[in-house]
Amino acid sequence: MATFDPSVLHPAPDLAERELPGAARRVVAMAIDLALLVLPLTLFAVLVTGAWLYLTQRPLVDGLTAWMSDEATGADLLPLLDALEASDATRLPEAVRVALAQGHREEAAALLAEAPLMLSLQLSSATESSEHDEPGGVRVELGQLLPSGVAWVARFGLAALYFAVLGSGGRRTAGKWLTGLEVMHLSGRPPTLLEAFQRFLAYFVTVGSGVGLVALVQDRNGRANHDRMVHTVVLRRR
Repeated sequence: MATFDPSVLHPAPDLAERELPGAARRVVAMAIDLALLVLPLTLFAVLVTGAWLYLTQRPLVDGLTAWMSDEATGADLLPLLDALEASDATRLPEAVRVALAQGHREEAAALLAEAPLMLSLQLSSATESSEHDEPGGVRVELGQLLPSGVAWVARFGLAALYFAVLGSGGRRTAGKWLTGLEVMHLSGRPPTLLEAFQRFLAYFVTVGSGVGLVALVQDRNGRANHDRMVHTVVLRRR
């Protein structure tokens, strides 16, 4: 049976009088980390998306490859047509939609093969038209062809690994290292790997609500929502 644990409400004595960083320093630390992650995150997303589609939807990938080389036939694009129709049929050319409505799938696939192809990796549920889309073309959102869990891994997996591994066991991310910061659990020890991962997940609450960023400034100890959720505090490195 679980019992009330008051220890998380009472910080370790050796944390008292430790110097706290200003909000600006913490923002700079996060900005450094995000800047360093931009390119690796993009490459990781492309790798995960390509690997998943290749391993689980090989006929679809073969159809895309043939389409990009202008060698696709209607039969090649039938798996892709099924996927596009399931994800967002409104993005298909009108002639293709009419053929589908009439039950002529082979004809619809042949018409699809004649349309210009544009590949996009958005990895979100929202699909927006771009002013750079070619008239009459088809923009394939590869992220919409992934299961939601795989899409999350492709989008955030590397960042989760980065912040979890470097945010635990006394290690520091590049941003915190350069700005002289460290994360400590209120018990006086560095966060564990699981706690650091939970702290990363809690970032979405802080940023998504906006209230967490206010708490970063207003809280006496500079603890944002993600710090409160996992009982951590950010301190200046000794």
